[in-house]
Amino acid sequence: ILRATSEKAPPPVLPSTASSVAVSIDEVKRLVPNFAEVSLQDGKEILRAIALEEFRAEATQLEDQVKDVQKQIAEAQAANSEANQQAAIKKLQALQAEQIAKLKQMSARLHDQIAALELLKQP
Repeated sequence: ILRATSEKAPPPVLPSTASSVAVSIDEVKRLVPNFAEVSLQDGKEILRAIALEEFRAEATQLEDQVKDVQKQIAEAQAANSEANQQAAIKKLQALQAEQIAKLKQMSARLHDQIAALELLKQP
């Protein structure tokens, strides 16, 4: 009866690689200095809040860079310079690809940190 009425707990988050576990454990201990006293849920919230701030900083930086490239595109269009316009568009595409890769890395790092926290919190 207990199994039928209780909600299933989500499966534990597994780290990406074994080597990332050690790094993530060190990061968790640094980011959540009192991790032993903090509940698992509170620890996850702390890690997510830190990741969100990093994401916001990265998004702000991206926005500034995109504005610069868009300005270059507009200038190239105004000058009727197809070559400069294409170069600026390629620069924008490369910038976007770089940012996507950074965001994926940030997401993977958070994933690994949560997995490390879960390992640290195991009885």
